[in-house]
Amino acid sequence: MLVALLKGCLHCGDNGRLSPEQLDAYAAYSAERFGPAASAQMEPLYGKLRAAGAGVDMETFIELVRDQVKLASNSREFPRAVFGEAELGKLGWDSALPPAEVAKALAVFRLLDFNLDNFLKLDDLRKATGIEREIVADRLEDADTNEDGFLSFKDFLMASYAREKPVVLNMLVLLVWTAAFWLVLNLPMLELPVKAVLCGGLLLKPQWITGGVIKFYAMFRNVVDRARAEIEVAGEERGGRGAAA
Repeated sequence: MLVALLKGCLHCGDNGRLSPEQLDAYAAYSAERFGPAASAQMEPLYGKLRAAGAGVDMETFIELVRDQVKLASNSREFPRAVFGEAELGKLGWDSALPPAEVAKALAVFRLLDFNLDNFLKLDDLRKATGIEREIVADRLEDADTNEDGFLSFKDFLMASYAREKPVVLNMLVLLVWTAAFWLVLNLPMLELPVKAVLCGGLLLKPQWITGGVIKFYAMFRNVVDRARAEIEVAGEERGGRGAAA
């Protein structure tokens, strides 16, 4: 969907290639959304593409956009230039996503925020076609709960990226939070004022706990899902060999 929309905005020719001028226009467009640090990291790639001189085909452009989103998702500075630490923590908890996934969603959101007003306009999203158009219809339009034609980042995140928050994750966060408070309150080497400051930090900065727990849980789920998939594949292979015998 992202590439289809950007392609439409850049008015690619019938050959589906971006001219050097269009590439420069996109570089300026993305620099506004990702900031100077990310732009500097992408500049060598832009230079290589400009040196080719024959324009950029859509496959290369797709990789370019993916690289930018990946850079943003691995950046600590990018999401914090848009939202405060507390807001990012709340978004991560509400969506049950680790910080890198929230940053990835934010990168896509910023690229689609054509006016840089922190809202997506559904009329712009409707430029997508085919199966991408169905995604807009089924997911993003339903996220427009007040039916004003605009989506905030939270709307976009919850509709497109959020995961169902399992009971075990809630229990794990509660357990870790309780353990953190118990540890702070029972460490004998800490003075009372220090304990008060640390407890206040845990209350005011919930992302200290939730961010790490969600990240750990996501890693654990990935390991379990991968192991389950490998077991299923091995079972199918054994079944196939048994049938052949």
